[in-house]
This record gives sequence, C-alpha cells and structure tokens, in this order.
Amino acid sequence: MIRKLSLTLAGAVAASALLLSGCGGAAQTGSDAPAPEAQPSSQAQGSSSAPSDSSGGSETGGKPAKEEVVAGFAKYWESNGLPKDKAEKVASCIVDAMYDQAKPKTMTAFKDGEPTKMDVSDTTAFGKVSGECAKEAA
Repeated sequence: MIRKLSLTLAGAVAASALLLSGCGGAAQTGSDAPAPEAQPSSQAQGSSSAPSDSSGGSETGGKPAKEEVVAGFAKYWESNGLPKDKAEKVASCIVDAMYDQAKPKTMTAFKDGEPTKMDVSDTTAFGKVSGECAKEAA
C-alpha cells in the first residue's frame, strides 16, 4: 500500500512538473491562457470580495479557505485511486505544509482538484511536501 501511494503521488508530481515546465505549452500559456483567466479571476474576486472578507479572505491573501482547499484536493486524490482516508490525510498534510507560503493560484488549483494549474513557483515545494506527506499517510 505504501508503494502504491508513493507511486500515485510520484505520478502526480511528475505530471505537474511536466505540465508546468512548459512541455510545448509555453506559447499557449504565454499568450492565451493568463490574459483571459486573469481578467475573470480579478473580476470574480472584486465582485465577491465581501463574502471572501467575511470568511477570512483578508487574512488569507485572496486564497480560498483552508478547509475548502483540503476538501477539493482530497477529492482529487480520491479520484486518482487513493482510499478516502488516505486521500484526506495526503490533502490535509500538503495543504497544511504549503498554505501559508503558496500563491493563491496554487491553493485555488488544489481546491478545484487541478494541481497541474498550480503556480509554477510552488512546484518545487509541492514536490518536496508531497513526498513527505505520502510517507506520513502510508
């Protein structure tokens, strides 16, 4: 079971690293994706700033609530073959370790169950933390 968990996490880390390193996607990411995403994202934050502030948004620097991130990220791990209890442990461990330092984009990606969309600057930390968390969850 430890080996399966480690392989699952290693696969996710490798996939994240490949996708975020620009494996042929630099043109798409550089020209198309950020501009359209940046505008709706900022508009959405602006229009929903009051609810975000009431739930601690000002304290989290625009990040979704930690509990929401853990819940969404656990669903991601579960959909990738981990049992629910292991998925929750891994998600909680990774989010606890990264939440304060990670970019809001990364926490939103985790919450949405799309870790490949994390901020490129957080990939090294994710690789290190996910390996440590795999050991803990096993």
